[in-house]
Amino acid sequence: MSDDSDVECRFESYLVGLPIHHNLVSKTRIFVSDLGNEPFVAPLREVGSFYYDSMVKVCMDAGFSPKNIQTAKDMQTVLALVSSGLGIALINESAKYIRNDIVYKPLFGTLQQAYQMSFAWKKGNNSPIVNNFLKVVKQLDPTLN
Repeated sequence: MSDDSDVECRFESYLVGLPIHHNLVSKTRIFVSDLGNEPFVAPLREVGSFYYDSMVKVCMDAGFSPKNIQTAKDMQTVLALVSSGLGIALINESAKYIRNDIVYKPLFGTLQQAYQMSFAWKKGNNSPIVNNFLKVVKQLDPTLN
């Protein structure tokens, strides 16, 4: 990377998204192994094979295969189905900003990363396209600088 670039890098862990009345909401720590009998809502593998395979690996490493009862094309639909009580979902951290009617809890018992996101742009580039892109990225994840 040249000196005239700016890079933002973020590694995201998994969270578990739960319907607000789910029995696991009251737990202070949720381990992957606690999810073995839960119905999962997941993104379609065809839409995001890396994410899907990573999610399955998290479960398999804990000794179970996720019981996917519903899949969806995008994370917005996955979270809507979780909100309706259909199941739970393993999500990346920044997806928690999509909906506020779900309980998001850290997931213990895995070192697997959900995502690594990197953004690069030329320093001093004040084009509207770059500025608007950075604005959207920061809205999705307010922790980015």
